[in-house]
Amino acid sequence: MLLFDILQIKMPLLKPEECKVHCACYNGFQDPLDVFISGNFQSWQEEQTQKNFERNYIVSLIQMRQANSRWLFAGLYRSLEISSRRTHSIFRTHEPNDKELYVYKTELVENFEDITGRLIVSFEKSFRQPYPRAETVQNELTVEEYTRQRISVPDFSGYHKTSLMKSVLDIVIRESIPSYKAALSSVSGIYIITDIQTGKLYVGSAYGEDGGIWGRWTEYSESGHGGNTELKALIGSEGSYSENFQFSILEILDKRASVNDVFERECYWKDVLFSRKHGYNAN
Repeated sequence: MLLFDILQIKMPLLKPEECKVHCACYNGFQDPLDVFISGNFQSWQEEQTQKNFERNYIVSLIQMRQANSRWLFAGLYRSLEISSRRTHSIFRTHEPNDKELYVYKTELVENFEDITGRLIVSFEKSFRQPYPRAETVQNELTVEEYTRQRISVPDFSGYHKTSLMKSVLDIVIRESIPSYKAALSSVSGIYIITDIQTGKLYVGSAYGEDGGIWGRWTEYSESGHGGNTELKALIGSEGSYSENFQFSILEILDKRASVNDVFERECYWKDVLFSRKHGYNAN
């Protein structure tokens, strides 16, 4: 079955000629799948560097990780109006300060909640343009799967596979996802924070007596800076800058590892990654 067959069952008067398809892909700074999971996709999509949505409706698709031809249906949106500005938001910190942004006001069309975040579409996209007119691709958008639940943060899959944007980390901490809490609270370790806007690194450590990595990352989730002087200064009064941070694990240690052992490994990684000279570590 085609995606538009389903859309038109739910909204019989919907015409492809009234729609733009937004093929949202990782742009080198933000993964739209993470943005969707964190609940910020609509706001993220509304900010564009060109007038990309000059039709009444937007059919939003998000490219799935490591599966270029699989796309998540992220909703049908009605485009209401457009304005422009040159000020940054948390979604566009990688853009030049003077770059004009076109900001759309949209609303999520009702009656599609049951398939938003659950419908997987097969689409072999063979062109670079991320905003095709719907009538040019409608016969290529094939429904592949309808998942039991709306897509969400996947369960913990391994220490060396853990890489969480701040917005996703917030969900993990807020919802106390059991698989993450059990794994991260059971170990000490060395973690790394990557500023995806600048590429600069911050290497930190977590100790077993303080709740392990889970306890330390909880502090970052709550404050954005975890009490680190360097990150505090970076964020300043604009706490939203921490949305540029990606959290990963470099090395895990037994919770019984001594403070000296953990500190030694932290220093090792700072030296290897030059995070003192070229990153955010001050010492």
